[in-house]
Amino acid sequence: MTDDTGAVAPTGQGSRRERLLLGLGAAALTLPTVRTSGFCLDDAFIHLAYVSSIHAGDGISYNPGDWETGISSPLWLALLALWPTGAPTIFGIKAFGALLHVAGVMLIAALARACDPEAPPRFSLAAGLLWAATPLAVQGATSGMEVPLASALALGVTVAALRARWKLAFVLALLGYLARPELLVYAAALSAGLLWLRRDPRALLLLAGAGAGTLVFWAYCYSVSGHLWPNTYYVKGGGLHLGSLAYLVRSVLAPQPVVLSVAGVVIAGLGAYAAWRGKRHALLVLVGTALVTLLAIALSRTLHPGVRFFQSRYFVVTLWALPLLCAYGFARMPRAPAWALMAPVAALSLYLTYQQIQLQHAQERGVHRLHVEPAAYIARRVPDARVVGVEGAGALRYLLPRSIEVVDLMGLNDRAIAHMGGQFFRKLCHLKARGVTHLAYPAQWRDNVHKAFELETLERFTEHAYAQVDPPVPWQLTVARVVRPKDDFAAYCAKRGLQ
Repeated sequence: MTDDTGAVAPTGQGSRRERLLLGLGAAALTLPTVRTSGFCLDDAFIHLAYVSSIHAGDGISYNPGDWETGISSPLWLALLALWPTGAPTIFGIKAFGALLHVAGVMLIAALARACDPEAPPRFSLAAGLLWAATPLAVQGATSGMEVPLASALALGVTVAALRARWKLAFVLALLGYLARPELLVYAAALSAGLLWLRRDPRALLLLAGAGAGTLVFWAYCYSVSGHLWPNTYYVKGGGLHLGSLAYLVRSVLAPQPVVLSVAGVVIAGLGAYAAWRGKRHALLVLVGTALVTLLAIALSRTLHPGVRFFQSRYFVVTLWALPLLCAYGFARMPRAPAWALMAPVAALSLYLTYQQIQLQHAQERGVHRLHVEPAAYIARRVPDARVVGVEGAGALRYLLPRSIEVVDLMGLNDRAIAHMGGQFFRKLCHLKARGVTHLAYPAQWRDNVHKAFELETLERFTEHAYAQVDPPVPWQLTVARVVRPKDDFAAYCAKRGLQ
């Protein structure tokens, strides 16, 4: 059913029973990780470090007074900084993420109704439940990162656009960019698709909203660092990376329940065919827009085979297109074969989600061992620490006293290091110039670090099965006191004017 402008007319909010079932399903799947006391990525603590600075009156700074663009989701930071009870707890952030996942599940059900108001109710129900049980979405919900916020905003923008609520779509697109910059690509592609489909120039408001968000963030970054993009962009992305398409296929798309099962591929294929035959072109535009966004995300950064959620989380923002298409095929098939094909997809979704939850628990243990425990050790046992060079920019900054300066050797929170690329010894020179007194470094850096400094090893922290990579490997972090720079290294730095 459409109105006289070609927009899909509002179709209600679904039955109370459907909303209850979707909400309970999404909440139940996130409960096992909401109740744990850690984050699966050290990066989640970076937001808390900035929140601590804001609450301490130091503004959006990493160390007191050094404003750094070490975040790519200013909206997520703003929400945490405006937490109604003061500083957010780990449990509070996880619970908030779980609620956002519930909202995303409700929104994909609304999106299903907007795509085809005449489809059976099982379309919206199946779309919501399949998204609720998408493994990466479940982990993203309680990762402490902006993943569920960005996903919910992408879905919200789409629902608003299909219902021709253009002002709301503009605002949500602006907020979407401030949640994840990749949503600029999504807004642009969706604007183009809807402009072609509806011949309505108001579709360009989506691109305008995301563009406005881009200009706001650019202005902030330039005022702070003199660069348009945050440090994270220069560390993790930039340029065109064709090799990352293999990561998208092997590590993101292939493990999805809809793709991994023959039944899921069949249902999704039938869904695409039914949408084409039934002239439900809006659904096909959405799927195409989501795929374009996934490709753009992969091409915009270097992705490493074997790295798990740390990199696959970027793709969650539009991964809901696969459950949506599968649910449409399920809704348009006769009941008996539809249920026969959906049963293995549903079972596989639950099994893979269970495995993802177990993996998340393992990753949380690793973060605690390699980031939280070293921070506690330095705070308790190293009273003379003044400048600490670290590999992980999150827990060590958040948990150490504010009197200790922390320098991230990856460059996420140091603009000079962020623009040095892979020149590791130049980064160490910069660290030397900042008067480094201690280091917390992984075993992989040992040889280079020992070429630069004479060190006194204080403590080693070992995780025997580091679950951030596949397969898990032993991982060790060393906390050491810097005795002095070595002569050859000091000469190297002096020759390059990095003293």
